[in-house]
Formats: sequence, structure tokens, C-alpha cells
Amino acid sequence: MERVPPSLRTPNSQFVAVVQGGDLVGVETAGRAWLVIQDRIRAVLNANWDPIGVAGAVADEYDSYIGAIYSMLRRDASPDELAAQLLQIETESMGLDGLPEEQRLEIASRLLALELPTP
Repeated sequence: MERVPPSLRTPNSQFVAVVQGGDLVGVETAGRAWLVIQDRIRAVLNANWDPIGVAGAVADEYDSYIGAIYSMLRRDASPDELAAQLLQIETESMGLDGLPEEQRLEIASRLLALELPTP
């Protein structure tokens, strides 16, 4: 509880707990913004990307990729850079052949079009 600032120990406070290996390592006080960011990126990944076809059954399957994608969006990555990141995930992390480039570029465009709050 010591890692949770006193201002967040009130009823209805919202924040994101940063957990590593099951241990609380910190608290992100801009919780609501981070949750919105995660939800919006997750929605695109699940609805438009879903390279292994499980998004309908496992909504958080691709959550581990959200942080890297968000970082790229914050630094104004190009559609080609985002599409390359998706390809790298598909081929290196998942061991797949990779979706067609045109599909990855469409997903990149959808990600770039997201209106994301500033944390």
C-alpha cells in the first residue's frame, strides 16, 4: 500500500497498477487515460489484426504489444513503420508467415487515426 500515493487511496480513485511478475512495482496516476489508450488500441488489434484468430475468445491476447505500438504512435511513426512492427510481431514473436502487407498498412492507418488522450 505504501506505493499507492495517499491521493489515490480514496473511494473511486482510478489508476493503473504497474505489475511485474505478480509484484506491484509502481502506480501510474493517469489511470483513466492509460485505460482509454489501451482499450482503443486493443479494439483495433482485435477487430482488424488478430493474426492468430483468437480475439473473439481472448480479448487481451495482444495486450503485450500495446505499449510498443503506443510508443510508436506517440513519436508519429509512419504507416510503414507500424506495419513493419506488426510484421515483426507476427513472424518473430508468433512464428507466423505474416499477414499481407496491404492488410498491415490498413491496420496501421486505423491505429494512426485513433484519437488518444494524453496521459
